[in-house]
Amino acid sequence: KEVFENGIELLITAGKNARLIAKGAEECGVENVVSFDTTDDVCENIKDYIKDGDCVLIKASRGMHFEKITTRLTESD
Repeated sequence: KEVFENGIELLITAGKNARLIAKGAEECGVENVVSFDTTDDVCENIKDYIKDGDCVLIKASRGMHFEKITTRLTESD
């Protein structure tokens, strides 16, 4: 609900349990939702969805090691 109400353009989730978040967002009207099984899957594909100048919020527990995503986003290709 919060994703939709705040005008988030794209929601990317990682992990089995996060698919429930993705499903809920879709049910609330969020059109652009992408789910990956693992953090590494996100890292491999993130640059297909995020471009220079985009504002990105990364929210996760430390257990998911989302710092890998931050590292990937700041790497130059």
